[in-house]
Amino acid sequence: MAESSSSSPDGVGTPLSLEAPVRKIHYAGYARLRVQSVEETTDALTKVALELGGFVESVTGRVVTVRVPVEQFEVAFEEVVALGELLRRSISARDVTEAFTAVDLRLETARQTRDRLVALLARAESEQEKLALIQQIQRVSEEIARLDAQLRTLDALANMSRITVELVQREAQAWRDQGAETAELAWIRELSPFEPDLVSDGRKLALPVPVGMVQLSPSRRFIAEGPDGSRIWTGRIHNDPAGDGAFWAEAIRTRIGAEFAEVEVETLGEFTLLKLTDRGDAPYTWWIAVRPRGKRLDVVEVYFPTPKELQRFEAAVRASLANHGGAA
Repeated sequence: MAESSSSSPDGVGTPLSLEAPVRKIHYAGYARLRVQSVEETTDALTKVALELGGFVESVTGRVVTVRVPVEQFEVAFEEVVALGELLRRSISARDVTEAFTAVDLRLETARQTRDRLVALLARAESEQEKLALIQQIQRVSEEIARLDAQLRTLDALANMSRITVELVQREAQAWRDQGAETAELAWIRELSPFEPDLVSDGRKLALPVPVGMVQLSPSRRFIAEGPDGSRIWTGRIHNDPAGDGAFWAEAIRTRIGAEFAEVEVETLGEFTLLKLTDRGDAPYTWWIAVRPRGKRLDVVEVYFPTPKELQRFEAAVRASLANHGGAA
């Protein structure tokens, strides 16, 4: 099942079975609200989540992310957007059944392999043979733990939908709405750390999945998430006007950098990387990495919802970008 923009959870049946298989769909909503008080609206969002059986996943200044049971997603989202003046909204529904099934199969295979190795260890006679088997068992056990964590992450994403709300103080100016923009560069002002579907021309840019994350759509567009909201996604657009990494980094910085407390630029492998840190006591971090490849521009975005998540995944994401991936 392809990604969709449906706002109500549903299943997909099959004519080959009397009972429709259970699909695992990850629902995610985003709303940008202009409000009178960020603090009061944060309290109201917390109340909505708790009353519907969910919880607050993170609060980073003016960005609040809540998780609610998938069956309550539609109700929760409508209550959320009613809390202020709606400036922007989006909903995505990603079928993670394929990813879940693939990981589950690999996990079962790994468990069977470990069982066979344990049986061989029981019959081994030489110390050298026992040591080699113990090392193999340890390696497979580590793989089992990693796959089990991925399976639990995918299950949690399917069972508990995510709603991210960006709060704008009523008197604040709409910084991205100011000034005219050339058609070639207009996409930059549409970038958002909360909407991973904005930059793509349909071509897939594959990256190594950062350790600790799980890929949501293995055969489609690359997007991977961690269990607590960190995610990485890729896109490709035309390199128009033709520019190098420094050109595009500066174009992005001058258009969206003013909103952030800190903007850093560095080179990482073949990418030019912008690191944007939001304002606030516990700010989110948004990375935008660009890599011109002839007529195409590769764009990789990474969202770390809290400083703790940045510390948790920074090394893994850096390793993924340094390996730089390739076309699928």
